[in-house]
Amino acid sequence: AGIVALHVVLLIIAFTFVALTCRAAGADDGTTGLFLLVGVIACEMRCEARPELLSLAFLAALLYLCTRRAVGLGSPLWLLPILLILWVNSHSFFILGWGVLGLFLLAELLTHRRLDKALLRWTLMAVCVCFLNPYGYRGVLFPLTLLTRFDQGNVFSQTIGELCSPFSIRTTAQMPFFPHVPIYAFRLLAVLSVISWIPLWRERKYRDILLSVVFLLISSKMLRNMPLFVVAALPGLAASMKLPDLLARVLPNR
Repeated sequence: AGIVALHVVLLIIAFTFVALTCRAAGADDGTTGLFLLVGVIACEMRCEARPELLSLAFLAALLYLCTRRAVGLGSPLWLLPILLILWVNSHSFFILGWGVLGLFLLAELLTHRRLDKALLRWTLMAVCVCFLNPYGYRGVLFPLTLLTRFDQGNVFSQTIGELCSPFSIRTTAQMPFFPHVPIYAFRLLAVLSVISWIPLWRERKYRDILLSVVFLLISSKMLRNMPLFVVAALPGLAASMKLPDLLARVLPNR
């Protein structure tokens, strides 16, 4: 019962942070609600009581802090090392936190031609605290070991259903059904995300483009990564495709 309760709490935390990030990015509540509905459906296959839900919650929280910083709302960057030390001692996807921080630093450099020194300092500290785990540097290198399991020539990748691509899903003895609804919800978000790159580029929102591109590539490799794309790409997608603006273009006289 405790595991089930924690599972529910982690899902609520993750999608609450996604909604808050959408609002911080400039999306209206109606658009945010619609995309969240599609996003939750796309994540349905992975909404199980598994340790990766911790990574989903940590990723959503990290994106919220970084997005607030990027749009000038103010953000307690001192939380970054705390977030990462909890993450590294919980799940191997902590390495994604490093990637997200790097993408925000790169986006700031591309947008304003300057480096966010405060974010850089806290990022370096967040990276360093990751070595404070029971296995030291071996714990930090553990995600690299896992990468070998995902190679197409590896026996794990060939036999575990969740490691196949959502764009070329196949039924197996371990997964004898085709989850049409979540798969097509994910594919819809993927297509809309690619379309959103055009307005995002015009608005110089490079952080959203970088997040969308990187996490789309990650999620396109295997089913288990679909929620990561939803959490990372949804705010930029909702901010660039606001329903009121789209309706105004379709129905200009109403």
